[in-house]
Amino acid sequence: MPFSMSSSMAFALISMLSTNAFADIYKWLDEDGKVHYGDEPPQQAEGKRLEIETAVSSARAKEAELQQRRLGKAVEESDRRSEARRARSAAEQSGKQERLAKKQACLEARKQLAVLQRLRLPTYRDAESKFRAQWKGDVYRGKRDYLDDDARAMETDHARQEEASQCQQADEAKAQRNARLEWILSEKCATARAELDFAQ
Repeated sequence: MPFSMSSSMAFALISMLSTNAFADIYKWLDEDGKVHYGDEPPQQAEGKRLEIETAVSSARAKEAELQQRRLGKAVEESDRRSEARRARSAAEQSGKQERLAKKQACLEARKQLAVLQRLRLPTYRDAESKFRAQWKGDVYRGKRDYLDDDARAMETDHARQEEASQCQQADEAKAQRNARLEWILSEKCATARAELDFAQ
């Protein structure tokens, strides 16, 4: 049945009818040039069937495509942020390990220097090329290569150079004292463990 309406209501009608895949709507002009819409073609005027379903389907397809693109971008952004967090975490972990390794290397260099500076104790190089001091609690049983005064002086210079390369503040008095105390404690701990093993 044909009917007329204002153009402002046309879109509402199209939207309602678009929900029915089989709904047809026609558009035509009357003698006065006024636009009309109806669900049946006009008998006295030439009407044009509107392809509502095609237009709505196209609009829906475009909206679905747009939503898909937005979703894809959101996933890509989430992946990018996750990858950035993993990279930062790996870099931080690597940095911590590197700082720990440098700290350990510095401490070892200072302990070796402390051994060489114990002038009242004979000093020797063990099988692993580490310097040791011979004292009453010495428990090392491997090969020994003792240093004379000239060799000790030369190795002490080398140990200072190694400390300078491994430590940020080379030959810092307090840090060197702490390294010497740690070396003494480690030697006493080794002696105590050896005595305990012997007693068992």
